[in-house]
Amino acid sequence: MPPPSLPPSTEDTTGCLSWLDSQKSKTVAYISFGTVANIPQSEIEELTEALEASRIPFLWSLRDNIKDCLPNGFLERTIMHGKVVPWAPQTQVLAHSSTGRRIRSRVLAVKELVLKASAPGGHATQAFKTLVEKITLVPVFGLGYPL
Repeated sequence: MPPPSLPPSTEDTTGCLSWLDSQKSKTVAYISFGTVANIPQSEIEELTEALEASRIPFLWSLRDNIKDCLPNGFLERTIMHGKVVPWAPQTQVLAHSSTGRRIRSRVLAVKELVLKASAPGGHATQAFKTLVEKITLVPVFGLGYPL
């Protein structure tokens, strides 16, 4: 069965672009695992713990069926620094001035930090902060722009 069609990327049906407009430049972590990835519940919990504790502004594009897996009260506790939406116009989000930090699921460092955070004795909050620091220092196409 083919995936459902997405809204045109010029539409902001979830309000995420207007939310990004209210954030400071290069401060928002954009998180998206795409429509195909199946994220284990334990990793969702570790990520939510890190997002909540770090208080780093974030925009998380998360499918509705996974949204049901979020810990009770997470959305309410992070409403002042985070926004979770079922879909985001990725091109506009990545080009937005407030999106200076983003998590890319294919970066080896992400995988290593998630494994460390979810391992026995792992510390998700510190691992997330370290991840954000590493990702913001990676040059794009050799131009030196932070991700």
